[in-house]
Amino acid sequence: MQSNKARWLTLLTVAAIFFGVTVAIGLAIVPEPRTPTDHLVIGTIATLVALAAVFVMIITTIYKGSDNFVRRRPKPGDQVPVDSDETPNT
Repeated sequence: MQSNKARWLTLLTVAAIFFGVTVAIGLAIVPEPRTPTDHLVIGTIATLVALAAVFVMIITTIYKGSDNFVRRRPKPGDQVPVDSDETPNT
């Protein structure tokens, strides 16, 4: 089991790699000469991809439950599940 610091460091490293790869792809796609607006668009898209990667990695690694976004109502007659210390309070 990884420590908490190592997990966050891995998460940030992967996000930085996604950012760098997306910037490299954007610079390869956009032809020369590039204007400041081109650099702004490339950086914005790279930031969006890096944030999406961080979001997906956090949801799949830290919050592993199937009810991250929606909690189902219990059917009549079922026992109400009790929150544990591992699930975040919402």
